Amino acid sequence: MNSVSKRFTNLIFLVVFALSHTVQGQNLIPDPGFEIWDGTVGNPPNTMAPLTFWYNANGTPDHHHVDNAAGSNLTSLLPCPTGNGNTECGMPHSGKGVLGCWKGNGTDGTKEWAGTQLLEPLVPGACYKVSYWVQNKEDNPNFLMLTNQWGIFFSKTMTPTFNPNLINYATKADQFVTCTEVNDGTEWTYVEFTYTPSDAYTYAYVGYVGNVSSSIFTAWSSDFMIGFYAWFDDILIERFEPTLTASSNQTICLGDSLFLTASSNYAVEWTDGSTKDTVDGIWVKPKSTTTYSVRTLDGSNCSLSKDITVTVIGNTINPFSESVCAGTTPFLLNDVAGAGTWIGPGITQSSNGLFDAGVAGPGIHLIQFRPDGDCTLGYQIQVEVLPAPIIDFTVDKPVGCPRHTLQFFDQSNPQAASVFWDFGDTSTGDTFNDPVKVYFESGWYDVTLNVYYSTYCKASVTKDSFVHILAPPKADFTYSPTEPTNLAPLVQFTDASTGEPQSWLWNFNDGGTSGSINPSHSYSEPGIYPVTLVVTGAEGCADSLTKTIIVRWDIKLFVPTAFSPNEDGINDVFRPSVIGPVETYRMLIFDRWGNLLFESLNSLDGWTGESSSGKQLDPGVYLYTIEVSPLMISNLSTPPKVVSGEINLIR
Repeated sequence: MNSVSKRFTNLIFLVVFALSHTVQGQNLIPDPGFEIWDGTVGNPPNTMAPLTFWYNANGTPDHHHVDNAAGSNLTSLLPCPTGNGNTECGMPHSGKGVLGCWKGNGTDGTKEWAGTQLLEPLVPGACYKVSYWVQNKEDNPNFLMLTNQWGIFFSKTMTPTFNPNLINYATKADQFVTCTEVNDGTEWTYVEFTYTPSDAYTYAYVGYVGNVSSSIFTAWSSDFMIGFYAWFDDILIERFEPTLTASSNQTICLGDSLFLTASSNYAVEWTDGSTKDTVDGIWVKPKSTTTYSVRTLDGSNCSLSKDITVTVIGNTINPFSESVCAGTTPFLLNDVAGAGTWIGPGITQSSNGLFDAGVAGPGIHLIQFRPDGDCTLGYQIQVEVLPAPIIDFTVDKPVGCPRHTLQFFDQSNPQAASVFWDFGDTSTGDTFNDPVKVYFESGWYDVTLNVYYSTYCKASVTKDSFVHILAPPKADFTYSPTEPTNLAPLVQFTDASTGEPQSWLWNFNDGGTSGSINPSHSYSEPGIYPVTLVVTGAEGCADSLTKTIIVRWDIKLFVPTAFSPNEDGINDVFRPSVIGPVETYRMLIFDRWGNLLFESLNSLDGWTGESSSGKQLDPGVYLYTIEVSPLMISNLSTPPKVVSGEINLIR
């Protein structure tokens, strides 16, 4: 087994093993430190060849290893001084192997990527930690070469399906994670991301994977032959699933304290809008109802959070947070208040605080809650009830013919926060602006306007049969003959429209028109003519129909019954007379036994009474067949005329 096959077999075994033993936190990179190799030195440009799990995905990335023999393609790694721009000496971050990747100068310079197959495909929508160590190898301050956006690109293919040097990475933003900070030092730098894949990617490319249109370049020269160079080591891609359990909503009396708890497999962060803490629990003593939030500190893409509202019952006046208007559906003022008694205008159920704005009426109302148990002070809620809004709308053109465009105008008072229209033809609209609407079918349409001011202030109005789209007549016609010609150019048109049209307008498309119901029209020359009929009803609605008429060329053929080829200048040639333009012509002369004596493809070439060998034939009766095709119209052929008969040859 050759080395390539052996590496492939090892890879398959390792992948199968990993798929059957994958656990959260396992690194999906099979050789994160570029350590597994066969001990040989890869020859340019494929220095990745000795590696078992890594390969060239793009460009010619380099595999450096401490055990490389001195003088080989990639010099043995040894500590070297910084500040001199050396790119091949230095030590890995850990272990003995390291990956070197280069990026050409300029926005479209060559990008080098090393690729590897993940131990298992990424799970779309799952959470992953992606990290690596990177080192800038262009460290000579006199020849500064600095850039950002080194990172990892995920793919479903072993190599890119696009040109990596020219692609606009903004179109693939969900496939790569990149370092936005400029790597401006010679020391190893740790970079960590959280990543949520959009597809089941199976390969990862390491190198310069940034979008050049938004990345940063600092180069001492614009020479395209120079470039940026970086080392990578200890690549990590692992899945994590955060969990979070926290206290439920609580109710306390004013002056009491409460301990809120949270547990997670990650550190947590608490906040009430101003303070933060990362312990698993906090003591709180709010003076008024307060919402506390806790979230996991595992990355912005995958963090979990929970809000805990601590309701404080006390002698305070709390303005109701939303607008309320008369006519709204009764609602509970506070659905977590606990046991107690509600008192005040509009309260229809004292045990749970059901408030009816219609009963309370417009105005500012103070509602008191008297809790049972230890809380003797209670609290009050101030509710302002607004008058029921006036909902109305108009339209500029309520009557019209299809296709009819009109505009609706919301005249509600006061103006609503949002609106929703139902136009009555199965279409709707949620635009706040006065909408423009097109009706395509005739009929009567009910229109409804729904307005929304707040959760507790909604209203609507429906206007029945508000829009009338008139029914136009339906245009139709027939014509005869169905195939007119230059010899019979007169066409009779007959109206077949329905829906009681009141006027007719014909356009024959040769400059001629007519306002008659059933006009006739003669075409001066053959051609293709789209004929249009427009019919208009009593209410002004119109419909049109176009049918294409083809006026073809036709010919007349006159064939003599005898001729005398005796060279006296009179009737010496048998030749038919053809009237009209000819596309193809063929005349055949046979004797009585069916032998072909003469053939002509030109109507000007006639038969002089000779055989095909030029011999003068005896007087008698001979047979002819003439096939003539009229001139075509726009490549539309006309069936040929075929005439057969007898001709007397007289000497």
